[in-house]
Amino acid sequence: MSPLLPRLFTLAAMFVVAGATASTGRPADTDYPIKPVPFTAVKVTDGFWAPRIETNRTITIPAIFKKCEETGRIDNFAIAGGLMKGEYKGERYNDTDVYKTIEGASYSLMVHPQDRRGPGTGRISLYAANGEPRQGPARDGRRTLGGAGREPRALQRRAPL
Repeated sequence: MSPLLPRLFTLAAMFVVAGATASTGRPADTDYPIKPVPFTAVKVTDGFWAPRIETNRTITIPAIFKKCEETGRIDNFAIAGGLMKGEYKGERYNDTDVYKTIEGASYSLMVHPQDRRGPGTGRISLYAANGEPRQGPARDGRRTLGGAGREPRALQRRAPL
């Protein structure tokens, strides 16, 4: 048997498998029947989740903003943006706590836009925008505004990466 024959057989088998599994670019008729909707179109009205979501909106989110104020987390953004004098306070992950609070408030505001004049959301967003390096917000623990004994990251490096 020629050594070329097994290679030809393998190549032919690959073409058969590739042809059998090729896509037409159209969804199959048996495609997943559930279609996504924007989360703002979903109304939770049950007796379990609806009260908890309402508690988050009316009590938890304002309480977290207040705690971020009390612990100096918000001031760190004002300091980093040059809107306030002072030193970075707290742990190096404090800025991510503020981002997560803004994220939670943003989701709530999408469903309840009448709350947009809520406690501190505009001022906090302004501070966060001013306190960030030009390359955008921190996404992990390696890029924070500051840390123990360090200047805020935004003051260390103003140029993009």
